[in-house]
Amino acid sequence: MIARTPDHCQPIYEMAILACLMVFFCLALPTPSQAKDWQLYENKLYGTKVDVPASFKLISDPQKTVGDNKATLFKSPDGTGEIRIFRELEFGQASFSAYLSDRIKSYKDKGGTNFKTQSKDNAGLISGILNDNIIYLYSVAPFCPGTLFVHNIEFRLPNKQNKVWFPYVNQAMKTLKGHCMMN
Repeated sequence: MIARTPDHCQPIYEMAILACLMVFFCLALPTPSQAKDWQLYENKLYGTKVDVPASFKLISDPQKTVGDNKATLFKSPDGTGEIRIFRELEFGQASFSAYLSDRIKSYKDKGGTNFKTQSKDNAGLISGILNDNIIYLYSVAPFCPGTLFVHNIEFRLPNKQNKVWFPYVNQAMKTLKGHCMMN
């Protein structure tokens, strides 16, 4: 007889599998170790800092434009992948988990599938498929009384390149920082 997970436990079971896979990839795949492979990207207006691969080309950087939801865009050397760095300011958002749920809904509204999230305290990772690309969105939200400032780095990569890119996602998860105030 084959053991089967009860239907009401399926979402929990899927999240446990995703968490185990994320831990496996974080431990099993090497991250690029030399500092010369990375460059610090800093948006001084929004206080966002994160390491990005030095080989990636900066396409747009809206630091001189005030306003949220304007992404800094980097392209991979072969042009197949993108890194977007952005900050969102949410005055009416009830919680960080509600913010992550809204992001997943936004991806699904654009035709995305298989979106899952993991979060702890003020950090969260969303992953899924959108337009034949894998999406990884890592978000951090420092504690800001009365307002939710969320600093994000999003990776869009061809589905077949997941193992190649995961070390980059891992490095971004380790280095993404942000604060509450605009300079």
